Amino acid sequence: MSYRDDCHLTEGGVHQLPIVDEQSKLVGLVTRIRLIAALFHGMTVALLVAGYEQSFIERAVEGSTWSGYFAAQDHPWFQQAMAWRLLCGFITLAGLGLLIWDLLIIGKDETRPALKLSEAD
Repeated sequence: MSYRDDCHLTEGGVHQLPIVDEQSKLVGLVTRIRLIAALFHGMTVALLVAGYEQSFIERAVEGSTWSGYFAAQDHPWFQQAMAWRLLCGFITLAGLGLLIWDLLIIGKDETRPALKLSEAD
C-alpha cells in the first residue's frame, strides 16, 4: 500500500491522512496495560526468590538470629533479586507514566464531529 492509498480527498480537494480509528487507540492502550502487568509479574518473581533465600538462610541455617538476618541480607541471590525488583519497578513506573499520558491525550486531536442522537418517535 502506497502513501497515496492511505490518503483521501476532502471537500476542498486536499489530501489528508486518515484519522486513527478507535480500535488502533484501544490496541495501544491494551498493549501498555499488558506491559505494566508483565513487569509487576517480574517484581513478584524477584520478591519470591528473595523471600525464599532470606527465609532459608535466616531461619534454617542461622536459627532465627540477628546474625542470620544480616547473613541473608548479604547473600548474592537476595541482593540480585532486589536489583531486579528495582529495575522492574522503574520500568513499571515509566510504563505507568506513558499510560497516564496516553489517557490524557487520547482524544486531543479528534476532528470528527460528535454524532447527535435523535429522539425516539
